[in-house]
Amino acid sequence: MKQILESVNDADYRGMVPVPALQSQLNSNPGYLAKLKTFAEAYRDYIDGQGHTYLRAREALRTWAGLQSQPVWLSEALGPSDFSYLFADTLQRLLLDQFQVANHDWELYAGVRTAPDFRDVKRFRVSAGAGLLGELGPGESYRQDVIGTAYKAYGLKKWGLVRSFFWEAFVNDDLDALRRAPADLAQAARNTEAYVVTAAYAANATLYSATHTVNGVNYSNVTSDTLSLNALVDAISEMGSYPGDDATGVIINNTPKYIVVGSLGLKLLAEQILQSPQVMYIGQTDLSNLPTANPLGTLRGNLQVVWNPFLQLLDTNWETAWYLFSDPALGYAVEGLRLAGFETPSLFMRASAQLAVGGGLAPATMGAFDNDTVDYKIRHCFNAAHMNDVGGWRFTYYSTGTGGGVQ
Repeated sequence: MKQILESVNDADYRGMVPVPALQSQLNSNPGYLAKLKTFAEAYRDYIDGQGHTYLRAREALRTWAGLQSQPVWLSEALGPSDFSYLFADTLQRLLLDQFQVANHDWELYAGVRTAPDFRDVKRFRVSAGAGLLGELGPGESYRQDVIGTAYKAYGLKKWGLVRSFFWEAFVNDDLDALRRAPADLAQAARNTEAYVVTAAYAANATLYSATHTVNGVNYSNVTSDTLSLNALVDAISEMGSYPGDDATGVIINNTPKYIVVGSLGLKLLAEQILQSPQVMYIGQTDLSNLPTANPLGTLRGNLQVVWNPFLQLLDTNWETAWYLFSDPALGYAVEGLRLAGFETPSLFMRASAQLAVGGGLAPATMGAFDNDTVDYKIRHCFNAAHMNDVGGWRFTYYSTGTGGGVQ
């Protein structure tokens, strides 16, 4: 079978069949050679995921002239577990394709890291000490800088499920059930990642607080203001006042880049705010309130609105709540963690564990011995956590949107 696959593009198909009794047919019957080529191409298309099922390949075999008189060759072709491996390989590649092309919007505003195993990883923060150099006079000793450290520890988790098919589905649907499975399982893995990341920050009272203390001063990254132009300006201004950990209080660069909302209506409103070049104050008649340029200025072109539907499951105020996040290159408030070497989901197939009478081990696509079910298992290793313990609060801002506030 491997010879057929490797030679499918060769002009000469002779010598690919290991049964001597068939060699004479190949040499004497040109039509027989053409049918062998038809089967070889069907087999190649099958493993490339182009829709040729095990049953269709079997029918291609049956079209060979005189093949019914060669049961040994038929068993050799269809009896081994090659087909189960090829089906599994096809599904795995389709699943990875679906997983990789799916939208992973959380990666826009969260850090993405890997861990070598399931033991806890630690994310350390080292404070910047004084933040500024000390001025020195002639012969004066250098001042000793004092730094502090903090860390966040968490580890990976394992997620998965089993998807079962009846053998009849293979017969009736001609791979449709299989073709849907990779997309479904990839979507489930993608949903799991997005849900876990969202759960790490959504309305989190530790990450979003009015009492983040730096050098004895409290800073807030939470409000209840309704989403509006002025509320955005106030929130961005508030974020711009956050200092680093140094004793001098040097302001950090945490310019927000993403507005994350759980409602499509709020997404449209946020996009309208960003796309408006001018602002008009309704109901104002004095000349001091004439239309003005959007105060967000150049930030309008840098801010991006992200709709996160999982906020509907994890934030009770999802209809009005909105979040700001900095570019993760500057720093991040939440981190997603994958297992190194297994960054994408893994797909497995349960072995059939049955023998065909007069043949070899039945492929897994023939189903289980008891009930003809074909089982696939998906496994994905992933976790997420907020980074408040290492100063991640500085790179995000949250509003419940329930209090009215500035308009």
